[in-house]
Amino acid sequence: MNKNVIYGLIVGAVVAVGGFYFFTRSSKHVGSFKDNASVKSAEADSSQTKEFQDPAGFKFSYPKDYVVSSEAPNDPNIYSSLTITSKKNKGQISILILQSTLSSLTAYFKQSGLGTSSTTSADLKLGDLSAKQLDDGVNVTTAALDSNILYVVKLSPEENKTEWLDAYQKIVSSLTFQAPTSPAAGAAAVGSDVGPDIQEETIQ
Repeated sequence: MNKNVIYGLIVGAVVAVGGFYFFTRSSKHVGSFKDNASVKSAEADSSQTKEFQDPAGFKFSYPKDYVVSSEAPNDPNIYSSLTITSKKNKGQISILILQSTLSSLTAYFKQSGLGTSSTTSADLKLGDLSAKQLDDGVNVTTAALDSNILYVVKLSPEENKTEWLDAYQKIVSSLTFQAPTSPAAGAAAVGSDVGPDIQEETIQ
C-alpha cells in the first residue's frame, strides 16, 4: 500500500479520535454548567422565600418580604385563620380552614357570590386535594373541600395585582398537608362532630 495512503489513514484516525474526545468533554462541561445553573436558581429562589407551618396541619412557602399573621378565632368551627400582607403593596391573602356541611365547591362559590359569567375558573391541586380557582378580575379565590373540611385561600389586592398574584400562586402551589400538632386540628382532620360554621343553601 502506498505510504502516503497509510500516512493519511493514520492522520485521519488521530483526528477522529481527538474530535470524539473533545466532543465528549465539551458535552460534559455543558451539562455541568446547566446543572450548576439549576442549583444556583433553586438556591436563589429559596433565599427569597420563607416557610410557614400551621399547627392545623399544613405548610407553605411565601416571599420573605411578606408577613404572615395568625388569628385565634373564638369560633370552634374555624381551625386556622391566617392573613398574609405585603410590606410594599396594599392588600392581603387570607387562608381559612373550617368545618362545613357544604357538599360541593359549586355550592360554596354560589353561596359566596362567585362564579358569574365574567369569572374565569381553573382546576388545580391544593396540596393533594382537587381544588378550583376563580378570578373575578379583582379577587382570586382557591378552594378545596375534603369531607366536611373547607379550605379557602383568597387574594384581595388593592394595588399591584401582578406582584400579588406571583406571591399568591407561590403560596397555593407550595401548600402541602402534614400531621396536625394541635388537638382541635387533629379532630378536624379525622372528622369532627362540632356544629358547622357554614350552612349549605338549598339549590333549586
